[in-house]
This record gives sequence, structure tokens and C-alpha cells, in this order.
Amino acid sequence: MTANGDRAVWPRHLALAILVFAIGGSAFAFGSVELWAQGWLRFTGLLALAVILWTVPAREVFGGRAGRLALPAAGVIACAIVQTIPLPRGVVAAISPRASEIHRATVPPEELSLSEWLLANARDKGETVTGEELPLPRPAAPDDPAIGRSLSIFPHATRQAALSWATPLVFFLLAAWIARSLLARYWLLWSIAWWAGLLGLIAVAQRVAWNGKILWFRPAPGYTDPLGPFVNPTHFAGFVEMGTLVTVGLGLALVSHAHGRLDLSALRSAVLDREWALPRLLAAGSLSILGVTGIVLSRSEGGLVAFGAGLAFLLVGRHMRRVATLLPAGVVCGGLAVGLTRMLGPSLLGMGTEPVMSTQVSASFALRLDSWARTFDIFLDFPVAGTGLATFPWAFAGYRRPGEWATLEETHNDYLQLVSETGVVGLLLLAWGVWIFSRRILGPALADAADRGRWTTLGTTAAVFAMLVHTVVDFNLQTPANAVLFATLLGILTGAVPAARVDPVDR
Repeated sequence: MTANGDRAVWPRHLALAILVFAIGGSAFAFGSVELWAQGWLRFTGLLALAVILWTVPAREVFGGRAGRLALPAAGVIACAIVQTIPLPRGVVAAISPRASEIHRATVPPEELSLSEWLLANARDKGETVTGEELPLPRPAAPDDPAIGRSLSIFPHATRQAALSWATPLVFFLLAAWIARSLLARYWLLWSIAWWAGLLGLIAVAQRVAWNGKILWFRPAPGYTDPLGPFVNPTHFAGFVEMGTLVTVGLGLALVSHAHGRLDLSALRSAVLDREWALPRLLAAGSLSILGVTGIVLSRSEGGLVAFGAGLAFLLVGRHMRRVATLLPAGVVCGGLAVGLTRMLGPSLLGMGTEPVMSTQVSASFALRLDSWARTFDIFLDFPVAGTGLATFPWAFAGYRRPGEWATLEETHNDYLQLVSETGVVGLLLLAWGVWIFSRRILGPALADAADRGRWTTLGTTAAVFAMLVHTVVDFNLQTPANAVLFATLLGILTGAVPAARVDPVDR
């Protein structure tokens, strides 16, 4: 073992321990949707990254395939930063006329106080103004100079989103470097399997004996039906579906021959001859059953469909490698294309002249169809730079029909929401990321390699594919715990690709 390898062993082990703890902790911190949990998750990721960079050159962590795949995500963060830069009002009007209109309608000019501006608007609309009409003292200048002068309609939310995007990006780079070690990759996959199985067990216990509180101690909002530590059972299903597919891949690896072939002799060898194979096989089987049970108990239609799609990918992906490499692009294109439901018209979507429940589809799906159509309208109105990352709730409020009172925080389609918030720039970054993943990561990962576990790699790929499918009909990747697990699995897959050379740590 080289001296560099000696120095790399302990940071890899420590970073692995931190990563394993963070993945499970992010789920049990109620999906890490609250600010304190997001801050804790960001701190653990940066801590693990600092441990690695203490002894490993930065080019080894940020370079290679991992660096290439990280660039589109970094581009989204850079796009968000640009969206919050104060610009001359004429520049904002030229790039995003609709954003400029919103600023004029909601932000007073610098030369007027708030009261003067409101009075002037009232007079322009022909409204009768009563009272003394004395202008109030001009308020202090806003702390945010970008208000009214940025491409984002809500620059503060966009800045926070850029920070949120950085967290899974850090976990991706961590996992990609850690997974270069075959042993570390194996332990990381098993830890994900155990976390998913534990969540499945909690789901079973909750359905049997539950006191109405999240994890039996925290009161749940009255309008929710939490499962495990997640308020939204669909997000629970998203986390568990990824972990369960990893578990299935580990189990198949135990009962297959060295080159991935499955038959009775391989099963007999695993049960009778291989050291510790039977206990691991029993663990994988039990964890898989618990995970599937948890997905069923979530009653998430999207989760069940996504898990089925991932399972099919796991079983046939290695036989249809050329087709499999095109599937992620097809899923993303399909996710964007559902926005064309706007062409059906509001009455057919069931949200306009007739009640939602009178449609031929479920109310939930009708709501999604309608939100996708209006999200596509947002993209058409903000085509260049979007409304600003994480500004969807405020943008969508402007597309409500007369008489509608409800609004949406998310559009239940991460692809459409991303392009509505970032415009053509985000669309190009999304296409770039999918191309790099399919060409540089997925294709080589599905190819034969003697020193790579085929079924474990297929299980990881299937988990990634399942989330790509699930996020067409939901917003799993906006839940930090799910985004971090997805990024970690992407990193594991990326780290497994350069298998032609052996990592110095493994020599």
C-alpha cells in the first residue's frame, strides 16, 4: 500500500461513518424539511468533505466523472445567484418583461413612500380615497437591494434555494469519492438498506399501534397522514423505494455467480458454501420485505409505480443496455411533456367550469394535470430566466382562476417546476445533466466489469431510475432527506464506474 493510500484510509472510513449517520438522520429529522434540520445536514456534509480534503487533493474529489456530473447542478446554483443580483430596471425588463411587470405592481418606486405609492395606485384605478391622505414617513430603505430589481420575483427565497441545492451536491461528491473503494461502497449500500428496512418496520408498527403523533412523540398537523418520520407518506415511499431497490440488488448479488448469472447452483452455493452468505441473504430478504410493506402502507400510487419501474429496470437493464441508457432522457422528456396538458382546456381538466370530482380521473391526478398545465404557462411567460429558483408558490398565485382560493407550494413535478423557475437556462442545464449521466455514468456502469458487483450496481441504478420516475408526479427531490439519498446513490454509481483501475486504498 502506498503512503498516499495510508493517508486516504482513515478519512474515507470517517467520512463514510458521517455519511451513513447523515443519511439516516436526515430521514428521522422529519425528512429534514425544517431549517434546523437542513442546517444540521449541511454541516455534516461539509464536515465529511473537510475530513477528506484534509489529506486528499481536491482534484481527486472534484475531478473526473463526478466533476462533470456536478457541473450542471453547480450551473443551477450559479443561475440562482445571477437571478438575485440587483440589475438596472431596463435590463430586467429586457430579459424578463413579466418579472418587470410584477415588480412594478408590487414594489414602490424609490422616489415614493409606501403610502404615496398606494394612494397614487388607488387614484389611477378610480377608487375613492377618504381620510386626510397625508403621506406616512418614508420607510427605511429595504435591506435587500435586489427587491424590485432582480430576475427573481422573490430573491430571498432564491438565495435560500441556492444554498439548499449545494447540500445534495456535497453529498454526491462525497459518495463518488468514497465509493471508489469497493469495500466502502459495499458498506454504504448495506447501510442504506438497513435504514430503509428500519423505516419499513416503523411504518408497520405505526399502523398497528399509533397515537396520532409523528414517531409517537411529535404532534402531526391536522390535515396530514404522516408515515414514519415523514409528514407526507409519498415522501416516505420515495425514500424507502430507493433503499429497498438497493437491498434487492444486494440480495441478488449474494445468490448469483461471480459474473452475475442466476441459477439454482448459485443459490445452493450461497446457502451452503459461502462464508456469511446465509445471514446476509436473510437480512437482505427481511429488509426487502419490510421496505415493500412500507411502500404499500404509504398508499402512494406514485411510489408503487416508481418501485415497479425500478424493479423492472433492475431485472432487464443488463440485457437491454442500449435501451436502458436512453430511459432517463425519456422519463425527463415525458415529465416535461405533461405540461402540454394545457392544450386540453380547463373544463377537460376539471378545474374550471365543472367540479374536480366530475372528471374521469382521480381528484389528485386532476389537480396535478391542472397544475402542470399552469406551470407550463409560467414557463412560457418567463422563458429566458424563469421566475427565480424556489419562487413557484408566488408565481403560481398569479395564475389562479376567478373564484379559486387554494394555491400550491409545489407543482408535483420537479422537472416542470425547475424549468418554470429557471427558464431556458435551467432547461439546457437539465438536458446537459441527463446527457452526462446517460453517456458518462449509466452506460459504463451497465457494461460488464470483472471487479464490479453487477447486481449491486444494477440495484443502485434501479434506485436512481425509480426516483427519476417518481419525481414526474411528485416533488420528492425538494425534500432534503430524499434529495440527499438520491445524490448519494448517484455518487455511488459514479464511483463504481472507473472500475478498470483499482483504487490505491484497495491494493
